[in-house]
Amino acid sequence: MLAGSPDADRCIRYLAKYLTKDIAECHTVETVAQEQHVERLLEALRYEPCSPRCAN
Repeated sequence: MLAGSPDADRCIRYLAKYLTKDIAECHTVETVAQEQHVERLLEALRYEPCSPRCAN
């Protein structure tokens, strides 16, 4: 894969989709600190662009 190529972009989207899905399905929040961490992470990622063409 070459950085910036259409194949690289497709692979990154694929990996991000399935890694996120796997993480969401396997982790159970058990403490208030973990819950707060997840909330902060979601809030930060809401504004992060996922690619140079991302609307965010």
